Amino acid sequence: MFLKKTLKLYLANRKAALVFGILLVFVALFIQLSNVFASSGSIFFNYSIPEQGLAVLIGEAILLAIFLALYSAFVSVIVFSVRGEMSHVRIHFYLREMLEKFALRIFAFYFLLVAVLSILGFLLLTAGASIASINLLLLIVSVFLIFVPQSIVIDEKGLRRAVYNNFEFILSNIPAFILVIVVSSIILLAIPLVELFFDQFNYMGFLVSIIIVLLFAVPFIETLKTQLYMLKYGMVKAHHSFELKYKL
Repeated sequence: MFLKKTLKLYLANRKAALVFGILLVFVALFIQLSNVFASSGSIFFNYSIPEQGLAVLIGEAILLAIFLALYSAFVSVIVFSVRGEMSHVRIHFYLREMLEKFALRIFAFYFLLVAVLSILGFLLLTAGASIASINLLLLIVSVFLIFVPQSIVIDEKGLRRAVYNNFEFILSNIPAFILVIVVSSIILLAIPLVELFFDQFNYMGFLVSIIIVLLFAVPFIETLKTQLYMLKYGMVKAHHSFELKYKL
């Protein structure tokens, strides 16, 4: 089964996955902010300027930038680790010469994405759009860019080309795109249930859910995306490709 192989790759690269736990420090800081709320293993920012004013907004932006820098570095590591498992590239050469470039490019992508989505959300909110419709629109935009980190690391391209390759891969591999959406949705829909269960024990639900998201959900989904993206290079066995295409 395709997802069984994904789980094996995740476990084989569990050390790379565990580094996402460092981001728990930032979660603890974010939830102290007045315009931030946490639920179901996720952190949500209000589109409006915080009551404390512009200085606090700048501080939040700096904190978010540091978070994104570390997150980008960790994503580049997990994607590259899975790539190494599947293609046997010369790891030491790439660790020295390319991994930093991958992380910087992924950071630029996430930073621009967050900036654009934040501005778009603020403008739509000002125009009177509902929070639900804004979040849905921003989610759709984000979903159609899900393979950009994989393109940056696997194709070794700049940001502009990586975005183009992302769309090209989605259009030519619709079943792979759907599989990522379905698996991600199932995992993320299960998180609130986990949180609700653990909330019965001293309100520890959010802590447990955010740990699951950082240590399992994010690296597992990135592993799945990387495994699927390697389809374009024939690194995934043919019977997996057949199963993916006809047995969704």
